[in-house]
Amino acid sequence: MKVENIINNNGNRATNQFVIKHNGDTYFQSYESVIAKYDKDGRLTITPRWDFSVTTRKHFYIFLNNYTRYNGKRDEVLNGIKDGSIVVVKHGDLDF
Repeated sequence: MKVENIINNNGNRATNQFVIKHNGDTYFQSYESVIAKYDKDGRLTITPRWDFSVTTRKHFYIFLNNYTRYNGKRDEVLNGIKDGSIVVVKHGDLDF
């Protein structure tokens, strides 16, 4: 398992915003909550907390841009949820 801070748009390590790589999958964690999982097969699973706060949302979009095939735009996330290409699970279901 490898854990690193998200790098923000200013090029600095973001406090309490993490990327976790584990068994070929990549996770985004904001504070104590695992928000998203991008698996080795290119599937994105998220919790409703992706939209919890401005800070979480901002870093979630950075995660999408830097670690997934998604472009980190709100409309893309909402459309992906609607068409089923992005799976939403309840909070806690992505925890290790």
